[in-house]
Amino acid sequence: MNPQRRSSITDLADFIIKNYTDEPQTVVLAQDFIYDSLCRHGFPKNRLLEVGTGQSSTTGTESGGSYHMLREASAMLREMERDGAGTKPLIDDLTSGTWPPLPVVTLVAHALHAPRVVKQGRLFGLELTPAEGLLRRLYQNAAQWWCRSVPGWYLREAIGFIPLRLAGQI
Repeated sequence: MNPQRRSSITDLADFIIKNYTDEPQTVVLAQDFIYDSLCRHGFPKNRLLEVGTGQSSTTGTESGGSYHMLREASAMLREMERDGAGTKPLIDDLTSGTWPPLPVVTLVAHALHAPRVVKQGRLFGLELTPAEGLLRRLYQNAAQWWCRSVPGWYLREAIGFIPLRLAGQI
């Protein structure tokens, strides 16, 4: 990832900086590349948490997919919201359905990505609301082949739907 080249990552980081830097109540949970970009651009570190999942695979079922990012993010949010010692859920317990819902969370993601992520967030009790004006531009230099064009995106979504469904990740 070359931080000097424009990409969906830099677009998302710029969107967050423009829309959320001056909102002191906002805490941003960001995936690794966006986290790094936000740090380089001076987003307040006391309001920035890194979600440690990497890039997704073609099927999206491995550890870098949005399901895994949401699982980790929901555990982080529950830890922030907990009301006493010993109430932090284990990541593997989050799909049990016994945890109370979290507050509404604003989702900042590529516009093509948002509908699936909103559905997947419900698996973890997250009520995700896509931010207004989500970005739609795709870049030929994207690391993932499906992020280079709209037809490529929809092809990957079609390829990934069945494995995600079978894995219980959608």
